[in-house]
Amino acid sequence: MRGYNYSFVVVVVLLWESWVTADPQTTLLNSGCSQYNVSDTSAFVATLNETLADLRSSLSSKAADSSAARFATAQRPRTTEPIYALFQCRAYLSSTDCLACLSVAEVGIRRCGNANGARVIYDGCILRYESSIFFDQTTVIGNTGVCNGSASSDSGFSEAAKALVRDLTIATPRISGFFAAAERDGVFAVAQCVETVNEEGCSQCLTVADANIEGCPPDTNGRAVDAGCFMRYSSKSFFPANQTVDLSQFLSSGERISSETDMALAKWCTMVNASSSLGTTWETSGAYLVFTWLPNRAYLGYDNGTGKSNKKVAIIGGVVGGICGLLLLGIIALLWIKRSRKRQGGRTGLRI
Repeated sequence: MRGYNYSFVVVVVLLWESWVTADPQTTLLNSGCSQYNVSDTSAFVATLNETLADLRSSLSSKAADSSAARFATAQRPRTTEPIYALFQCRAYLSSTDCLACLSVAEVGIRRCGNANGARVIYDGCILRYESSIFFDQTTVIGNTGVCNGSASSDSGFSEAAKALVRDLTIATPRISGFFAAAERDGVFAVAQCVETVNEEGCSQCLTVADANIEGCPPDTNGRAVDAGCFMRYSSKSFFPANQTVDLSQFLSSGERISSETDMALAKWCTMVNASSSLGTTWETSGAYLVFTWLPNRAYLGYDNGTGKSNKKVAIIGGVVGGICGLLLLGIIALLWIKRSRKRQGGRTGLRI
């Protein structure tokens, strides 16, 4: 009898421990709905249901400890209302918590009704669908920082948080799976890109995210959200200790300098975009002139509010090359003006 009671207590304790430790991290950070509605509501609802079911099936069929159990895309392009969908969990979530986050995201994204595009971003996952393919998209209008928590009493916290986030910006695109978690000087942080972008796209997205999150310290919690990446830091651990990675092997002093240059320009461009009062919805009515800095290039584009920029013209070829090229053109122009004035002065002298 005692053995039976003991077993019962052990089972209850294990179940209780499982319930307590489970955390799908479903705090909503950002959501947006397209301003355009579908034309065939019944066909859309049916296709959306099927596409979301495809995502869940894909995740559930993979090994629980694999990255494939935390990332999936699904598409149904040959229907009256085509849908392309993407879902991603943070790599440190268990497969059970990942599916739980998907359940919450499904409810959240349906609040957009008949919109032909929508996304919801939580601490633990992102879910997005569109009427056209978008899987390689990295940064879009509406990318933002989310700051909260009380100001840290540690005088060194702000610099420690900024330094760790910046190192993650550099290192994460070079790590398989585009995910990294790290802890340093009392700061816990993660960075993640969707798996359908390439290394360059991941770097571009995280550079913008870094600029967005930079203004959060000394707040003890900060996030940056975008279509193709996610970044978060905190004064408290929010991921298992065995998830951390040594970032030093992915960093070098030369690239740190380049990153600081990128950051300065990304921060300025972020402020310019923020001044348009775009808020957290990436698709808004009207049109905007958008200047976006991405590593090694800058674009001046016209955006029609769909989150896609058109008629982009590269105006800077590279961080160093672009700046040096502009300086060189300036010097040549000054020399040309100076030489022209001298010639004009000479001709005037002869006439006198």
